[in-house]
Amino acid sequence: MIGAFLSENGDFVEKILSCRLRLAAYAVAVILSAVPAATAQSVFSLAPSHQTTTAAPAAADNDLEPLRQSLDAARDAYRQTMADSTLPPGATQEELLARNHLQRELVTNLEQSLDMALRLPDSQRRVEEQRTAAREWTGFATPPPYSVLLLDKLRKTQDDARFAAQSATARVTLLDQEATVHEQELRASEIDRRQSEEHLAAATTQEQRNRQAWLRDLAALEARAAAAGLEQTRRSRKLAELQAAEKRELLALSERQVAVARRDSRLTQEDLNAVLADLDRRRATLEKRQASAQAAGQKSQGALIQAQQALARFRAEQNNPADPETAKRRDILERTVELRRMQADNDVLAADLSKRMLDLQAWERTGWQYRGLLVNSHETDKLREGLDNLEQLLQQLRTWNTYLESELARPSGGENSTQERLAGLSREQAALAQQIDAAQRTRLDLLRDVQQAVAGLQRTLGIWREDFLARGADRSASSIANDTLDMVWQGLRAVWQFEILSVEDTLNIDGRTVVAARSVTLGKALNALLFLGIGYVISRWLSYRAGQFAVQRLGAVSGHARTISRWLHVVLLCTLLLIALYMVNIPLTMFAFLGGALAIGLGFGTQVLLKNLVAGIMLLVERPLKVGDLIEVGSIVGTVTNIDIRSSTVRTGDGIEILVPNSTFIENNVTNWTYSNAKVRRSVKIGVDYSAEPTKVRDLLLKVASQHGHVLTDPPPRVLFEDFGADALMFNLQYWIDYGRGTDAMQVASDLRFMIEGALGEAGIGIPYPQRVVHLRTLPPETPQ
Repeated sequence: MIGAFLSENGDFVEKILSCRLRLAAYAVAVILSAVPAATAQSVFSLAPSHQTTTAAPAAADNDLEPLRQSLDAARDAYRQTMADSTLPPGATQEELLARNHLQRELVTNLEQSLDMALRLPDSQRRVEEQRTAAREWTGFATPPPYSVLLLDKLRKTQDDARFAAQSATARVTLLDQEATVHEQELRASEIDRRQSEEHLAAATTQEQRNRQAWLRDLAALEARAAAAGLEQTRRSRKLAELQAAEKRELLALSERQVAVARRDSRLTQEDLNAVLADLDRRRATLEKRQASAQAAGQKSQGALIQAQQALARFRAEQNNPADPETAKRRDILERTVELRRMQADNDVLAADLSKRMLDLQAWERTGWQYRGLLVNSHETDKLREGLDNLEQLLQQLRTWNTYLESELARPSGGENSTQERLAGLSREQAALAQQIDAAQRTRLDLLRDVQQAVAGLQRTLGIWREDFLARGADRSASSIANDTLDMVWQGLRAVWQFEILSVEDTLNIDGRTVVAARSVTLGKALNALLFLGIGYVISRWLSYRAGQFAVQRLGAVSGHARTISRWLHVVLLCTLLLIALYMVNIPLTMFAFLGGALAIGLGFGTQVLLKNLVAGIMLLVERPLKVGDLIEVGSIVGTVTNIDIRSSTVRTGDGIEILVPNSTFIENNVTNWTYSNAKVRRSVKIGVDYSAEPTKVRDLLLKVASQHGHVLTDPPPRVLFEDFGADALMFNLQYWIDYGRGTDAMQVASDLRFMIEGALGEAGIGIPYPQRVVHLRTLPPETPQ
């Protein structure tokens, strides 16, 4: 009523809303005089609190006469005011319209209150009957086993009762909120009425008294309308509570009945045949509908082609596109094409949905047949398999339901009102627009029908799933334990047989090349890893024993033995890998498949590693250096202690071990002091005074060299007179040492210097200090300024 009032009197809406809180009833005096005191009390003495849901107002539900009298009085007052169009003294036209609306609202609230009061006794009776039926039910009239069809019917009753109880409970919550709003409106109206009484008493002129009397009566009418609305809301809330209580009693009863029927239920062949016969009849109907849709699709496609051709001819023949008649005719043809296209699409959609519905029928038929096997069987593996199949079907239905929801939610272009879209159109254009709207509604109806069917099948399969779960739960402890072990075993088997990948293997059978697919499962991979793990331990032990044999029996150097041991370990591991692949039936062509990917994906990332690996193989094959060699590469000088696959270890004279990548020995210049001969020539340089005799110095240096135990006599040492230096005569003692004996070259050179210094001192030959000549230039004295 409020919406109709606002739509009809839009010019006064803002003014009416601005004075909404100070409205009063114009005809309240007439109504109050016609209504007994008890009736007025029943409307105005409503308690603001509604915590007790069954508390009745002053007018009891079993006494409807006061409520009828109030309704009759309100109707009479409304008819009188509607018959009298005279503007009352002190009123405005906007307030007169508001007064009429309030009287209509009061009548509506009283009518609804009377209707609620009439329905309450029947609702209370149904609650008591349902409670009695639930209390007195002790079992079914027929002995078990019970039919599955009966169980399905009980489950449907149970679901309906649950949804109805939830809906009624939600309605109670909404009505509580609505009652709170009415209470606030009633309190505000009472305040306005009291303030109007005060203003009326303070009025001094007749015009002011008329105005304040009008506002007082309008506020009183608003208060009475709010009170009637609050009364109607409370009665509706009580009725909703009774409906929720009835459905809860029905839900409790149906749950008990479902529990009893589910303990021992059977699907007889007669029941199954009846269900399948019904499915066959529905399938025949769907097939006819599909054939009709396909025929209609061909016809609508032809109509679409004709409409497109007509539009193309008109566009080719039109001479004046700006002419109104031409534009109108073009719009008609374009709308016709759009209509024919939508009709053709609808026919195609109808045929496709009919096919989908047939698929649903096939799924449902298969489900019933499989259910007949499961219901009459207690084998857990079949129950588990049935649950898996149901889960798959439910997942497919959920996916389809998502598609239907998206199609229904897609904008159709008909969101605007019909009046807005038809405004300014001719009769023919309007007819086409209405047909387009009808085609859009037809499309939505088709989708909703299928969605309803999908939802129904989802509900049926969900019920079956719950039944299977319940049947699985009603088992003994030993059965549960056996089933648990069986599930664990089946799970392990599934994991063991899980296919990681499949590769193609080329076989030659009778001269023909056959490509066979080989499956690489997780079990095969674990077998291979287990074999490699055991083989790794054995290979490690064998390679270690081989190294010890090389040292103890063959007299090999420990460094050489370690290198041999490691390379033997690598060879054994490669052999074990090939054997493992053969044992688990993994073809080597798998690595040919992976080779390209490894070459591309790992080539750049592992090029340094591969370079060092190849360099290590070259070092072991060509043997440019070996363990124990004294080498110099770059700034590193030391002894090779280990040659590994990726890098080699060099120990410097300071005892520091440096890992040098093998590629360094291949790419850079390497000095191997002990490559083919461990004898190395070293030298010590010394300068003596110009007063010393050179031959004496030579003999003295040779004597000192011969006295050192690490200086070789073959080749013999020699002394070179190298230069006449600026400060001394320069001599160079060259001698040979053998690195193969572990000689420290730096220590030998230091010893020789100590011995030379002592021998020169005993011979009276000095080692001169460096001499420098410093020239001093005297500057002239500065002239004072």
